[in-house]
Amino acid sequence: MSNMSLIIFWMLGISASTAMLVGTVALDLRLLQFSLSFVIVGFIALAGLRDQRVLQSVGAYPSHVTATMVRHMGLMYGWAAVMIVLLYTTLLQWKLWFGAFFVMCVAATLCLFLANIIMRDLNEETIDRRMSGLVRNIAKAQFGVTCLSVGGLLALGASAASSGAEGAWAGVNIMLAAAIGLASLSAYVVFFPRGFEFEDDAPAASDAPVVPKKSAEKHGRSNKPQRTFGRARPA
Repeated sequence: MSNMSLIIFWMLGISASTAMLVGTVALDLRLLQFSLSFVIVGFIALAGLRDQRVLQSVGAYPSHVTATMVRHMGLMYGWAAVMIVLLYTTLLQWKLWFGAFFVMCVAATLCLFLANIIMRDLNEETIDRRMSGLVRNIAKAQFGVTCLSVGGLLALGASAASSGAEGAWAGVNIMLAAAIGLASLSAYVVFFPRGFEFEDDAPAASDAPVVPKKSAEKHGRSNKPQRTFGRARPA
């Protein structure tokens, strides 16, 4: 699938899911709204895992793999922020909605900013192991925070319902689904780090052995570098 087709697919998918989500909120279908939110977040998470597996299979550099995963985390935060501001400026009322929107928006911005910094290593053909370690530490912290947030959001929804803040349920469902999706991506980075960082015993590109020309022609190999997602690796 080409990049343009992929962009169109994402645009149509997000637009259709947003329309359905707004419809469920307008009809006060709370369980269906949470289920739909969870399905949307699940698709984003699966897309992130699929992209990671594809990059790993072609031997992409860890900076590219890490940036791709961080972008999907930012997409989850961004989706939650957009849905919160859309629902609470048109359909529902909740005093705390702006705080929730602000947190989601800041988190999405930080994820995209971090992804761009990581991709700079790929463009400049440099290796920054500290950035890879930073991402893993952030993933660990995010995994713990999101797991704790699930209980907090459930308590917030119960307290909001008992206090008469009926409009809070939609925002709580959205943040709860996003928290579960973020926890799953963070857990993947923490417990399956393969592809996200360089192996210590991996030879550098400049130290890689070069096959002599005659030997390469004999075995059908070439000394020309192979292009791997914007970064040349030795054959």
